Amino acid sequence: MEYVWHQCFERLGVSSDTQPVLLSETPFFGPQNREKLAEILFETFDVPALYLLLQPVLALYGSGHWSGIVLDAGEGTTHIVPVFDGYPCNEAIVRFPMAGCDLTEQLGRALQGEAIPALRQSPENYRTTVRHIKEKYCSIMKYEEARKNSMPPSEDKEYQLPCTDTSIVIGPERLKVPEYLFQPERCGFTCPSLQQSIAKSILRCHTSLQESMASNIVLAGGTTLLPGMCDRLHKELSALSITNINITAPPVRKYSAWMGGSIVASLDTFRSMWLRKDEYYEFGPSSALRKCSWHKASTPTNLSLIL
Repeated sequence: MEYVWHQCFERLGVSSDTQPVLLSETPFFGPQNREKLAEILFETFDVPALYLLLQPVLALYGSGHWSGIVLDAGEGTTHIVPVFDGYPCNEAIVRFPMAGCDLTEQLGRALQGEAIPALRQSPENYRTTVRHIKEKYCSIMKYEEARKNSMPPSEDKEYQLPCTDTSIVIGPERLKVPEYLFQPERCGFTCPSLQQSIAKSILRCHTSLQESMASNIVLAGGTTLLPGMCDRLHKELSALSITNINITAPPVRKYSAWMGGSIVASLDTFRSMWLRKDEYYEFGPSSALRKCSWHKASTPTNLSLIL
């Protein structure tokens, strides 16, 4: 971890002892991890100030909203997080156990019959190649086609393997693999589907919030860039009797959390929220839990809190 931070500061060309650090964290990051992170940044890198915010909350800010439900599907994790007036509704957060790396792995398995296994001599090149194929050619099947429970005709795509003279053909795999998000049982996952997880999160919110959450679903993270995601989610949620659905898909949603962080960190009103170095040394690593309390805010599942 320390090596990663050394590289970050070096490549940014900044001195760590002059640069406040705002970090995004995933839900369920855990208090021990948060304390350790504060310890490393303050004691090893001597940063002047630190703050941590939930990644999906930052993604929502980056889309220009303060309330809504965020589907944050990245490379390593997928979470559905309802946010009300800038605060996460903790009891309604749902973790979906499939992310971009799982789709990459499944696509690699599906392509085992092609020449791509030759790249396994370099695991990093192999993963990078399969991920690039996924991002370039995979797309979400249309709702009507998926309901037929059969693979629709797929236009084959030719892909030139890097640093070789070999090409491979990408066929129905480019539709089959993303379908696992909506039918995870097809690849051995025993969990609710993505649409069921979103519906569960909405229904866990207070009844007075459910309609507003459904009307402001915000996509974030690279996995949501798969073509057809918005339309498919809309129809799947409608089939689950979720009404008044509106899905926002910012064009640069792969970087929504970073954009939200840049907005928050530039606000004058945010200056008083930083955990500063003198506070850290007075109260120790636990100050990261006390000061960075955004994740612990009272969630508006009680009507009295809403009113």
